[in-house]
Amino acid sequence: MKNKLFVLFLTLFMMLLFTACGSYYMVKDPSSDTTYYTQKIKNKREGAVQFEDAVSGSEVTIQNSEVTKIKKDEFKKAIKPAPEQAPEPEPEPETKTE
Repeated sequence: MKNKLFVLFLTLFMMLLFTACGSYYMVKDPSSDTTYYTQKIKNKREGAVQFEDAVSGSEVTIQNSEVTKIKKDEFKKAIKPAPEQAPEPEPEPETKTE
């Protein structure tokens, strides 16, 4: 009984540990002043980095980059699409009354 309980707690602890350890990055390309967001970075030859952009889903490789680890809430806010603004209603044409 104690063994089963120990295995259960160990499994729950490991699940919690793995779900809480996500990494989030902001990657800046100084040559184009573009900012990308990703959760996984692959280091390539000669200092290049490769990653999947969380906003567009594109695979990106940058030779010169600035990588910053960020918090999950900042990451979520950055990749969330901006709400579209409704177009302003056109003014009603004026009618002359005499």
